[in-house]
Amino acid sequence: MPTVNLFPSSTVSNNWPEQDGTGSAHTLLASASDSGIKTPDQNDSCIVDLDNSPAASAGTINSIQIKTLGYVFLTRSASFDIRIQLIDGGTGSVYYNEDVTIAFNGYTPTAADGTVRTTSDGSNAWTGAQLNSLRLGITTDPADPPGISRAQVTYAYVVVDYTAASSGY
Repeated sequence: MPTVNLFPSSTVSNNWPEQDGTGSAHTLLASASDSGIKTPDQNDSCIVDLDNSPAASAGTINSIQIKTLGYVFLTRSASFDIRIQLIDGGTGSVYYNEDVTIAFNGYTPTAADGTVRTTSDGSNAWTGAQLNSLRLGITTDPADPPGISRAQVTYAYVVVDYTAASSGY
């Protein structure tokens, strides 16, 4: 089954106080470089719009999953929970949120991926309209980074797994 990645396309809101790199939050999160957003604080939030999905009109949407890379900065050893959210861009309602752990790993970003989601509400399949209005939220609501350290997220996007529509041949 084919997959497509939906990358951040614009910044809706961002109060993470530090950036590592130049550009807006969505630009930093859409790049697999060492740039990103970081914070020493609890309750900071970043919400980005995502690319429209070519899978939205290409067949059946099987699942979606948030993918992130991050680490704990300015520490010798620690882990830290961030909350990742799938948000309806039209209503602001949260489809799903979950806490994932980022860890100190020698300043090497490590994966902190969300659960594969086959439905938008626990029973109904994702629709093309939902995909095309999807937003990604990253917050530090669950915890305060330890001591003087900072949570840093360097990459964030959504993977869509879909079955292509029959070509009729």
